[in-house]
Amino acid sequence: MKEIKKILDVMAVPEERRVSLASFMLRDEADNWWDMIKTTQDVTKMVWMQFEELLLSNYFPEAVRRQKRAEFIHLVQRNMTVTEYATKFTQLSRYAPNVVADEQIEVVARALVIEREMEEAQRLRSRNSRFGGSEKRERDFNARK
Repeated sequence: MKEIKKILDVMAVPEERRVSLASFMLRDEADNWWDMIKTTQDVTKMVWMQFEELLLSNYFPEAVRRQKRAEFIHLVQRNMTVTEYATKFTQLSRYAPNVVADEQIEVVARALVIEREMEEAQRLRSRNSRFGGSEKRERDFNARK
């Protein structure tokens, strides 16, 4: 399926032609399966998302997809190298695209908060250095009274 999608993307195949071209690329058991589907459904108006879901549900059951999604969600680096972890993360991330999107949103939001905090800290440092530590001088002055 991944290879078929790559070919369709590279060829810039429009949505309305993807199902017919993808089904043409099916081989062996998958081709037989598609022939059976065509006898039970009107595939002429089927869109790519329906085709992909139909194919995946037949050859990649929902239980397996749920298991892969859970594996992705609970992925921990432990004794894997960074490269091994990144590879595993990429492999499993396709089973939980919404989780990946949510994580990206959360990371960006956290980064913005940190950036604002750093800017504020920098402004305070800059202000204190401009006044030459006047707060300390004031405390020293008051202590001498």
